[in-house]
Amino acid sequence: MPIFTPSTGIFDDPHVLSEEYVPENILGRSHELQEYKNALQPIMDGQPTKSILLYGKTGVGKTVSTKYLLSHLKADVKEYRDMELTTVWVLCENVNTSYQLAASIINSLRGPENHIRPTGYPAEDMYQMMYRELDALGGHVVIVLDEVDNLQADDKLLYELPRARANGRIENVRVTVIGISNDLKFKDNLRQKVKSSLAQQELLFPPYDANQLREILYARADEAFQDDVLTDGVIPLCAAFAAQDIGDARQALMLLREAGNIAKKKDAAEVTEQHVQRARDELEQDLITTSVSKLTTQGKLVLASTLSLHLGDETPARNKDVYSRYKQYASLADAEPVSQRRLRDHLGDLSMQTLLDERTRNTGRQEGRFKEYSVAIDAQAAVTHLQTDGRMEQVVADLENRL
Repeated sequence: MPIFTPSTGIFDDPHVLSEEYVPENILGRSHELQEYKNALQPIMDGQPTKSILLYGKTGVGKTVSTKYLLSHLKADVKEYRDMELTTVWVLCENVNTSYQLAASIINSLRGPENHIRPTGYPAEDMYQMMYRELDALGGHVVIVLDEVDNLQADDKLLYELPRARANGRIENVRVTVIGISNDLKFKDNLRQKVKSSLAQQELLFPPYDANQLREILYARADEAFQDDVLTDGVIPLCAAFAAQDIGDARQALMLLREAGNIAKKKDAAEVTEQHVQRARDELEQDLITTSVSKLTTQGKLVLASTLSLHLGDETPARNKDVYSRYKQYASLADAEPVSQRRLRDHLGDLSMQTLLDERTRNTGRQEGRFKEYSVAIDAQAAVTHLQTDGRMEQVVADLENRL
């Protein structure tokens, strides 16, 4: 007698709601797709192509649009032109040096049995090996550097790769580099010569609005769920929650899928707005657990400082206000305080991770434009997760006194 049997009810194909799924049509991004297509068109025409930098917050369609267009470009090049088109996709989450990037590109082009270790070679030997691998391909190679901002501290290849042919590093292949970044300030922090090499064309992907998110969710739900299992308010509520946050389609899809999972576990016949509310609460707890645990000590101190102001009804708070509290907490944690300018970068990172909300205010001639920050997560849950870091003991004690 079998222990496991196929699940039934609620879903037809939940994979349609996953991050890996690439739909047949990209919705809510017609303008961005047209600009992106224009930037890639020279590849189809057999012409040199400028490097491309895509930036925008997480979940706004950068990755899925890239996969969608490159898939079509590869098929269309095969049909219309006698040319090899190779795509190399490097997720730079754990790649933060040019040396590691070169090793990742080499291993992307080789079978597993011929992979090299990312250590033990002189740096120039590693770069030459990478260029030989690329040159041997011929045709055109598109190298996608996802989360490219992780390479900001060591930008040698960010400068050299787009210019490899012009500088004589390769002869038989054309290379186009596409950088994808969630950090809206990434380009501003690049050296000028790196910026002119990597960001020859820039495409900004703005957040989705609620109407665009509804359109995406309705299209995916038609394939993901069985007929008539979603009550009328489910998709509008998922879209509204995501739009109120940062306009993140990935978040909206995750919320819809989790609501379906909750309904399924309860053997419910329908997915309701109550399931969406429950899913939102659970996902927020997961976000806090994952995000806070990955923060550096400095990131935790900046988050704790903003939490402290929040608990005293002093938010939204400006950079200078957070910095004043941050210096107190750095002393409690026996940590060397960073500069106020560097603290601003940490605030931006926390905002990008949706732990904080960031808004820009313009007071005209009085003080001009400035940013304000407020807490976007449950304060009690955040303090609880900060407790797991022993270095934060005194900081947490102060926060608990304010709860």
